[in-house]
Amino acid sequence: MEYDDAIGKGTPRWVHDMENGFVSNPMKAVTIGTVEYSITTISEQHATNDGHAAILFSTDGTKVWGEIQETAKPVLYLGKPSTAQKVAMDKALAE
Repeated sequence: MEYDDAIGKGTPRWVHDMENGFVSNPMKAVTIGTVEYSITTISEQHATNDGHAAILFSTDGTKVWGEIQETAKPVLYLGKPSTAQKVAMDKALAE
């Protein structure tokens, strides 16, 4: 399996290019309902107005969800987030 397939069909290369793809913000805690998660946001390097993503992790690190926003493209969700998880990721991207 190619790496691209492992992280989701249609996922932009900048999201998984650890060397040149993105810049990240510090991880922080967020509570959704009664469950605590960790969340971070990343932006496409050298084009920070074109691509943004929020990455939501379970506290034990075994599950992850993502929301990727790119200019002139539909929002891409990874990991089948719930509506509440989508709201939390939207909020993180709006900050």
